[in-house]
Amino acid sequence: MQTAPHHLPATWSTSCLGDDAGDTPQEQLGLRDHLAQCTQSGSRWPLVALAADAVKGFVGPRLVTTLALGLAVLGAAWLIWS
Repeated sequence: MQTAPHHLPATWSTSCLGDDAGDTPQEQLGLRDHLAQCTQSGSRWPLVALAADAVKGFVGPRLVTTLALGLAVLGAAWLIWS
């Protein structure tokens, strides 16, 4: 099993920017090293970061809609309980 030399930065990117996903040996090696590093950090903080990224990815493009919906819910709650 080969591993990337330590003096080279990781070359794996999780986005192919509209192109076909590459499957060259160098990219596969970078992916394998990246996944091994993620697997080794078995704490729950990477899971929290992953969840935060998912929320940010959902809310970011819908910021105005999310704010309007949040204000509508708060306003309805205020009207109900006041």
